[in-house]
Amino acid sequence: MSAPFKTPVKGWCPGALRPMPAGDGLLLRLRPKGSAVSIDAARAIAAVAAHCGNGGIELSMRGNLQLRGFAPETLPEALAQLARHGLLDATAEAEARRNILISPLAGLTTAPDIRPLEEKLGSALAEARDLAALPGKFGFLIDDCSAPSLAACPADIRFDYDTDTGLFSIGIGGDATEAIRLGTCTTDALVPLALGLARAFLRLAALPDAGQAGRMRGLIDHYGPARILHLLRLGEGAPVPYVATDLRASVTPPVGRFDLTPSAPSRASACLAAGLPFGRCDAAMLAGLAEAAERAGASDIRLTPWRLVFLTGLEPARRDHLAEELTDLGFILDPADPRLRIAACSGAPACAEASTPVQDDAQALSALLLHRRASAGAPGIFLHVSGCAKGCAHAAPAPLTLVARAGLYDLVLEGKATDHPAARGLTLTQVESLLARSFSPETGASS
Repeated sequence: MSAPFKTPVKGWCPGALRPMPAGDGLLLRLRPKGSAVSIDAARAIAAVAAHCGNGGIELSMRGNLQLRGFAPETLPEALAQLARHGLLDATAEAEARRNILISPLAGLTTAPDIRPLEEKLGSALAEARDLAALPGKFGFLIDDCSAPSLAACPADIRFDYDTDTGLFSIGIGGDATEAIRLGTCTTDALVPLALGLARAFLRLAALPDAGQAGRMRGLIDHYGPARILHLLRLGEGAPVPYVATDLRASVTPPVGRFDLTPSAPSRASACLAAGLPFGRCDAAMLAGLAEAAERAGASDIRLTPWRLVFLTGLEPARRDHLAEELTDLGFILDPADPRLRIAACSGAPACAEASTPVQDDAQALSALLLHRRASAGAPGIFLHVSGCAKGCAHAAPAPLTLVARAGLYDLVLEGKATDHPAARGLTLTQVESLLARSFSPETGASS
């Protein structure tokens, strides 16, 4: 393992071996392999968060766990404990490159088990020192096409399995719909192609006319799709032509109880999806989840990019009691809970960029949305409450986006935090009044 701590640089993409300074101390990001943590590992993470950090835990849009509030003097003990449970990479550089999102239920359904592919790609990225210049947020995605799929999750380089052909569709720069499609590849070709595309990105980003494009989507927007396809020059082994299929099927993740068709007949098929309010919990909640999951006989805890954790391998008879326990701990088990439709960042004081405690305000607004059928219970983010114009909690457009500025809010309609606001300087009371008038209670429709 590399040196456990380096002088932090504000604003980098954090890891565990390279934490990032925040308003409440150092932030550590864990990237568990296979989108899963064992119950013992979850218990250890909770203990590290409680005893070495401030107890704050977040589930990111890439399915990673972020632990908050560490000091330089508590970091060595935290890393030692995390290393004992196999939660760290060998070096900070390998950790930064291993930015891979895979289907949360990989290996548990009738879809091909893509976990060996993730492991092989992760190892290849760790060894590829020529890819050290990849941006910290540069991400890879492998979707096995089981439900719920990752079709709505963006990635710089993505591979979406096609059940009709038994091949992976190759895409760059977006979610399954907006990505530029390069063709298809076999399982054996996936890792070499992923590395080749990453190297092609670095080559193109270094061209004199590349501008400031820092991600694959930026290069596509800068050069245009046709020139990107020409400049990639994949050469021998290039993918075969791609035939479009419906890659957006089954993208809505479950909340609460759900069942799957297991890959092995003997494996328990009952599962539970528990939501983290605004993607956050504390050490006590995670420790309680681990204990309850162990008592219920859960196999493991799967992390998702939807602010949900999946508890798998349950017997149906024990699932109902587990759902009650997790509800009592503060997790969301009701699909109609309005907090599932609100994205909110850490806000002040946790984030040094934020000027407003947006978590408190998001909680207040969720109570208002509870009685609005247009916003409660439907899929997708309806309201984004951002502590600053960066919009870290939700990169995509939302029907309503609130951007905090010194305790007041700018309102963006059908856009992102970076877009031009329709109104500026609103108080929380004015925001609540606006939301109350936005829907007809009788129909739930926008007025």
